[in-house]
Amino acid sequence: MAIAPARRGRRIAVLATAAVALLGYGALAAATAFDRAAVNSAAFTRFVPEPFQQRVLARTAAQLREAGQAGAALPAAQKLVARDPMAIDSVGHLATARLARGDGAGALAAFKVSASLGWRDALTQVFWLQAALRGGDYGNAALRFGALARQWPRAPIIDQASGLFERSPQGRDALAQRIANGVPWSVTYATPNAGQTANQLAGRANVLIAAAGRGSSLGCDRIEALTTALTNEYPVIAVQLWRGHCPRAAQTGMVANGKFSDLDKIAAPSPFDWKFPGDGALELEFVNSGDESQALQVRTSSAARVPIAYQAVPLAQGRYRISWTSDAADAATAARLLASLSCRLERQQANLQPGVWAAGKHVVELDFAGACPAPFLQLWLAPGAATMQIDNVAIEPAS
Repeated sequence: MAIAPARRGRRIAVLATAAVALLGYGALAAATAFDRAAVNSAAFTRFVPEPFQQRVLARTAAQLREAGQAGAALPAAQKLVARDPMAIDSVGHLATARLARGDGAGALAAFKVSASLGWRDALTQVFWLQAALRGGDYGNAALRFGALARQWPRAPIIDQASGLFERSPQGRDALAQRIANGVPWSVTYATPNAGQTANQLAGRANVLIAAAGRGSSLGCDRIEALTTALTNEYPVIAVQLWRGHCPRAAQTGMVANGKFSDLDKIAAPSPFDWKFPGDGALELEFVNSGDESQALQVRTSSAARVPIAYQAVPLAQGRYRISWTSDAADAATAARLLASLSCRLERQQANLQPGVWAAGKHVVELDFAGACPAPFLQLWLAPGAATMQIDNVAIEPAS
């Protein structure tokens, strides 16, 4: 049956209206999509009609601020707030532009509004962080720092903000307390970034050492990279950090892991862990020591003394008593085990000395001239047929 002309006309009109609406919605969606894309690429800006520009305005404000012209961003920021007042950064851009123009009251009012919208705007968090520090409220400042570190852990602002805390005892204590309370950004905070100076790393390490004093422990693997990065210039801080956060190093005495605990399971040893240089004539293995730990079992076929193990130990100039235990059956066998304390690992640089042996314990006193901040304590094995077991290595100042 043929459709009446009137009905056909109405149907065409409905379809046309729907098509126009669909095209309009498509254009709006395209404009909005290009606006979002313009945040990361200026090439999309020209596709965004001016009335639909929101993220384009945010990009403009950010670019002017980064170029040192934050005040010039005021018109863009005002438009952005009018068009997108609930965006996480809209009011922050406005407040920053007002502040750059010397409008302190207007900036404060805007930052208060921005703070009420949530914790996700970096400009707002930095403003209130600095305000808290100026007022001596380190606890609230640390809370603001945490908001930044949680969302932008690798941003340059984190180094700048953390430096505000790390330079004072109160600031270090405030961050240390946050870390000790358990925060998701602590591991990133403890991981070195490319371009950080040794001074910056030392500042972070001091905060983490203070956190360890409050019962926090990040673990050996999470602290190894920062420990290694500090070793050359700040060995004392490095070893304090290592012993504070690595359970296997947190033992009495100045030698880390003198009982050789779990050394066969360590994937990434720190400079203060035992190292084993290896020698074709030396056989070395970890054995049960009988006290829920491990000992080193060694045997050599070499006609010369061979190094068994070494570790760096931060020491001041002075005389030190080095001790260890073994299963030597007599004095002659015990004399095959020697120790040295030197800034270089080479045999020619090391002053090898056997210990005085009695009841399974070896003790030797050695002088350290202080030529380096962290000399190497080395254990050596002289030629002989017997297999020997070594354990309980320690070092302490000689009285």
